[in-house]
Amino acid sequence: MEFLLSPRGIIIRYIMSGGASFGTNIVALYILTDYLKIYYLYSAVLAFFIGFVVSFVMMKYWTFQDLSSAGGHKQLTLYFVVTVFNLLLNTTLMYLFVEHIHLWYILAQVISSLLIAVSSFIIYRNFIFLETRVVGPVG
Repeated sequence: MEFLLSPRGIIIRYIMSGGASFGTNIVALYILTDYLKIYYLYSAVLAFFIGFVVSFVMMKYWTFQDLSSAGGHKQLTLYFVVTVFNLLLNTTLMYLFVEHIHLWYILAQVISSLLIAVSSFIIYRNFIFLETRVVGPVG
């Protein structure tokens, strides 16, 4: 547990935060599509924004351990811009996977999310949450 909370545990915290956000997104997508009968692409957009709230809070305060309030509005704005780009990419990928490859919409979301996660980590770490840096040797 100590390693998880240390600056070197950032990758594990990122995966856990992303998992919580992803879980929120998938549950919302499923409920919106299967129970509320909203078209899957509209549901994907709504679910993406529901997951955004969970994601930002967890990334800022837990993953990158940025407890400062200074620059919070700038971080939120940059995070939102990345999220909107990711939303466009996610929706495009989902459409391609469902309509052209004929995957189940949930599987399409899983694949799209995994593809987007790697680039997002790099952007979050190097451009948005700059305060947290690993100090000393990793390992």
